[in-house]
Amino acid sequence: MFKITMAECETFKKQIKVISDLICEGKIKVNKDSFGLIAMDASSVVLVDYKVLSSACTEYMVDKEDEFTINFSDFYQALKTASANALINITKETNKLILEIKAETDRTFKLPIMDYSDKDIQKIELEYTVKIKGDSGIFKQEVNASSLVAESVLFITKDDKFMVKSEGDIIEVKTDFKDIEVTSENKSEIKSKYSIEYLKKIMEASAFCDEMEINYAKDHPAQFIFKQVDKFNMEFTLAPRVEN
Repeated sequence: MFKITMAECETFKKQIKVISDLICEGKIKVNKDSFGLIAMDASSVVLVDYKVLSSACTEYMVDKEDEFTINFSDFYQALKTASANALINITKETNKLILEIKAETDRTFKLPIMDYSDKDIQKIELEYTVKIKGDSGIFKQEVNASSLVAESVLFITKDDKFMVKSEGDIIEVKTDFKDIEVTSENKSEIKSKYSIEYLKKIMEASAFCDEMEINYAKDHPAQFIFKQVDKFNMEFTLAPRVEN
């Protein structure tokens, strides 16, 4: 049995919106320290690792660890009915997730818990050669600009400088980033290409986290980290687009 109460309703709604745009169904795990999920999208292109820490909640009571699968689109549709000043209570019955929204009125949703027999998805542990820290809003802006001309974008790091480049049939867009922290294992050029469609969905996380971290390596998955100390941690691991 567990009971989780959250007061930061707007942030939580935005987080679940980002997840629901990528993940249809996912297994939530609840323990004494946090609740969240590790889930892969249906196309096996992006892995989401999300945790809300117990310290972010106004009440956090967990008798024992639990896990269950829900539809995240349904979860978000229920959550988005909450006003900005609402309290959210999350509990569980045998086959239902109970979502109580308490504000000017009290509203209760009972969401079905789904059958899920697949093995647990484990977090991918990868080695990266480039680490970038910077403003998430600026990066989102450049991803959106790149989407005007192409379906993929190239990350390029050289001499501790980072740029993104996209090429369409006629137009090319290249952005050199300033005021960011770039750490690279060597000074040579390190390139990797990623889907703009998925990047646009990932970068909606800029709505609740101003700073982000990107880790990548040549033709390897990239990791995008959004976190707030004692609040939450949201990581995305995005597969590269490798040329044949």
